[in-house]
Amino acid sequence: MSFSFLRRLHLSYLLPAVLTTFVILFATIHSVTAQQQEEGISEPQTSLLKAPELPSPLVENIMTWRGNVEFNYKTENITATADKAEYYQGEQKVVLTGNVRISQAGKFQEVETATFFITGQFKISGDFSDFPTPRK
Repeated sequence: MSFSFLRRLHLSYLLPAVLTTFVILFATIHSVTAQQQEEGISEPQTSLLKAPELPSPLVENIMTWRGNVEFNYKTENITATADKAEYYQGEQKVVLTGNVRISQAGKFQEVETATFFITGQFKISGDFSDFPTPRK
């Protein structure tokens, strides 16, 4: 077997797995939004996590970003920065770790770890991200 054949074979399995993961994530997000609208739940406040690059979801429904992470929780008027952020989809929480700096209403605090229980939509990005391993 030649290298090019193995490479094409590898890519032929990798691309569908990655696309399937994104389709499932997209469908899950829209399913939750549709369910909230059907149940008459009011539109939740938006939270925002920012850093340089978007990650992909992990198998365990945990999304991780590292490096220059910024968290903006509009509901509580909180802005925080950290070395690492993890979003636990099932628990609807964001955990910031490493050099966490929190600003709220002009008050500043530095801690090693901060946990925020959130609702609503948000965007996350970071210098580095952990990519999923598709389940078979």
